[in-house]
Amino acid sequence: MTAAETLYVNAIAGVRAAVLETQRAKEDGTLVASMLLASFERYNGSSEKTTSTWEVHAEGVSWLVENRGINQTRTSLGRAVFRKAREIIIDAAFCRDVAAPSFVITYSQAIGRDSKSGMDDQLAILEARASALWSRYSTGELVTSLHEQAWTLRQDLELWERDMASTDPACRASQGVLSKVRANMCRIIALRLAAALCERQAQQREALVEHSSQEKVDSSRIVVTELCRSVSNVLQGFAATEIEETPTMSALGLARPLYIVTKILVDESRQGISDGFLLDLLASQTRCALRMLHHLSLKAGDQCSVRMLQAIKLQYGNAELRQDQDSELGHEIDTWCSVGSGRSGQ
Repeated sequence: MTAAETLYVNAIAGVRAAVLETQRAKEDGTLVASMLLASFERYNGSSEKTTSTWEVHAEGVSWLVENRGINQTRTSLGRAVFRKAREIIIDAAFCRDVAAPSFVITYSQAIGRDSKSGMDDQLAILEARASALWSRYSTGELVTSLHEQAWTLRQDLELWERDMASTDPACRASQGVLSKVRANMCRIIALRLAAALCERQAQQREALVEHSSQEKVDSSRIVVTELCRSVSNVLQGFAATEIEETPTMSALGLARPLYIVTKILVDESRQGISDGFLLDLLASQTRCALRMLHHLSLKAGDQCSVRMLQAIKLQYGNAELRQDQDSELGHEIDTWCSVGSGRSGQ
């Protein structure tokens, strides 16, 4: 066993021992150590197992945050640690297509607004809400009540953007490009969910009465156009981080939006859109998102990106996109995702 491996094993043993003690499990140091282990495994671990090690550590981080309770938001250090842990928890939720734990919203609301990080806290709440919608969308649980939730999320995103625009330049600079990308990701989820609900309602109406095909085409075109505009803003955000040149930590935080964007673009392209321009735009954006996610998995060794590529290939690769105009895109999904998923960490 190398010296590095010995240190790693000792670190895990130390965290495990701390977790077993009621008081030490609530200390900032225990949570920070667990977060460091999760980050280490995310960029140095292996994706060969069904559940990668970084996901196990992410679950540990989630348990520790919940166990620490709302009092962790009372001190400046506790708030800082919670905010970093929150990123790991939300990332893991989207990677697994599940809703972020409800305590993410509760504890974020408990912090209150402050001049430095208040906007990020508000955005994290919106992301947690979006993760719940994403989970329902991914499992096909499209109930009517979700339409209002999607609409409310879009309204709150607009309010967040207006508040952000009114903050001082230093605050806007501290939020950076990533915040805009995260906000657009939430908007894209709300748009696709609303579109899916409308498609289901249209199918139900068509089963009962003759429905205007032109009305359906016009409605679809409006939704897709707005969706593509939001996706373009996300992809421009990646260009701003120079992701193709060097996988900085800020760029690595973009794996989650890339995953969401890719899946939604593929779903949208399969809705029988007749507009050739929109179809070409969807295909082009899908390839761009896939290439960037592949870049993170290969060059940065990001196991979160690897896991996301595996999920995309499992759902959209193989035979499902082997028909008509989707065949080329299906082959590309297999190509990009196979290379990513075949990398085992370094």
